[in-house]
Amino acid sequence: MTISMIDDRELWDRTVDQSPYGLLFHRWDFLKLAEKYTGWELRPYGVYKGSTLLSLFPLFYKRDMVLKTVFAPPPMSCIPYLGPTMNAGYSSTKPSTRESQLQVVVDEMSAEIKKLGAGYVNIQMPPMFNDVRPFKWNHFSEVSHFTYFVDLCRPVEDIWGSFGANLRTNLKKVSKLPLTLKRVYDAETFYDVITKRYAEQGLTFPMRTPRYLHDLLEAFPDHIKMYMLYHGEEIASSITVCQYKGRMMHWMGATRLDSGIAGNDYMLWELIKMAREDGCKEFELQGAGDRRLSRYKSKFNPRLEVFYGITQTGPVGNAAEWAYYNFVRRSPVKTLADRLKPARPKVPQT
Repeated sequence: MTISMIDDRELWDRTVDQSPYGLLFHRWDFLKLAEKYTGWELRPYGVYKGSTLLSLFPLFYKRDMVLKTVFAPPPMSCIPYLGPTMNAGYSSTKPSTRESQLQVVVDEMSAEIKKLGAGYVNIQMPPMFNDVRPFKWNHFSEVSHFTYFVDLCRPVEDIWGSFGANLRTNLKKVSKLPLTLKRVYDAETFYDVITKRYAEQGLTFPMRTPRYLHDLLEAFPDHIKMYMLYHGEEIASSITVCQYKGRMMHWMGATRLDSGIAGNDYMLWELIKMAREDGCKEFELQGAGDRRLSRYKSKFNPRLEVFYGITQTGPVGNAAEWAYYNFVRRSPVKTLADRLKPARPKVPQT
């Protein structure tokens, strides 16, 4: 087994596209933009068995005067989860082969992280990557988090009929209003709308500049889509979604504005229908780990899924972890409210 950093963009993206665990967030340009706008050093590792690339494992590294840290994804990147990918044939192999390959990948990466001397490590695994035993066997700790998925492989009438009665009533009422959902490319306005809503609740939106979002929209026009919901000429709500490999994700936005209408209900329903028409099989509604958000989003009759946060820390890292959760995490991305600790800070109301 060998481990090395990859600088071949084409190889990297092809592997991500073919991997059962490859996410849009794994794509080369997404990682490089996250590196540029967060200030964390991207380390795009690949784990090989002979000439076969078993896994991609991107990490973000930072060293300051006190501590060396490894994150995947990095703070302030607005990436909900990352973790390793496995090659295209991984899912079709026997369980014993899968477990052996995953163990090798985690062993190799654990050794590499140890070489970096990281005092604190934080890796957020995606929902479908539920075997975290090799991390535990390498002395990592895991915390479970939750997200929702709406099954789109059903007739639209069945999806509608599965919604809660109150949600259907709200949708019927709001559908009579002069509402228009438009795809837009205005990162600055979106950023202003969201940051103001966060500020009203004493929070800070964890994206330092709208330029980051602007560059992502330009880099992934087929996968990152921004929408504004207008009530007449006024903005009633806004959202940015990610669409990749048959899944649309409610990524950022959908914070409640003082419009007096159920704009988010209407917008999410329209996007669910749109995703289904585009051939998506699932619509992800993040926020299932937040009690208040889960009560609202459960009205869409979603499926609950678990995902894991993996951490490793030393004595100095314990202090850094405390600072991270008490200061940095006081500025959470709304849709990532359930991402890390059981005791989570408040997030903007939907």
